[in-house]
Amino acid sequence: QESDAPVTPTTPNPKEKSKKDKNKAADDDDDDGNWTVDVSEAAVRARMQDLTEGAKSMTLSEDSEKNEKQRMDMFYSFLKQRADAGDVEGSKAVNDILHEADRLEVKSRALLVAFEVLVGGNTLAADVKKHRALLLRLARADPKAPRAALHALTALAATNAALLPKVPAALKLLYDLDIVEEKTILEWAAKPSRKFASKEVVADVVRRAQPFIDWLQQADEEDSDDDSEEDIEVSDVTRTSS
Repeated sequence: QESDAPVTPTTPNPKEKSKKDKNKAADDDDDDGNWTVDVSEAAVRARMQDLTEGAKSMTLSEDSEKNEKQRMDMFYSFLKQRADAGDVEGSKAVNDILHEADRLEVKSRALLVAFEVLVGGNTLAADVKKHRALLLRLARADPKAPRAALHALTALAATNAALLPKVPAALKLLYDLDIVEEKTILEWAAKPSRKFASKEVVADVVRRAQPFIDWLQQADEEDSDDDSEEDIEVSDVTRTSS
């Protein structure tokens, strides 16, 4: 006897499956509607700043990992570009250049680049006076920096023989403008570096610098004598008073 109860199908109804898929898709669309992106001007600007800061951080990290020569080349390109644009004078320009030397970790040798870019062998005095503010800041940026100015002078003399007779005057100018101190000059003369010129040129530069070296040493001796005389006078006054 056949039963009147409906027979449950063993296979899914394709229409029912299609209906369920549509309902699920609609649910998914509703979920997507909950994920909103702030497209206001302030939000976009904030996201762009985050991306920019991230890129800057990555660049800084990459630059610091370069060797010294690569970093010096980068500083040269930076300074040359600014010099060509006439943007190396004034407090803001000087601060920017100091910041770049610091960022690239080349403060101790930045004066080498500055002399190469900004100072000519035939116009040394005028160029040094013109760019004194920058050269002075670079000289004070690192304890080793002033020595770099003397290396730069040697390198200039190596490529411009006309500068050799002017070495004493050039040294006095650097000394008078406080770019290089007496102690640094005397130490350089006693033990000059041969990294920036041939042995013969270095010896010639130091030899020609000797009149200025003698002048410094003589001035030291006179100061020492003056101090001794003051000590004697103080002693005499003390004995007289007693």
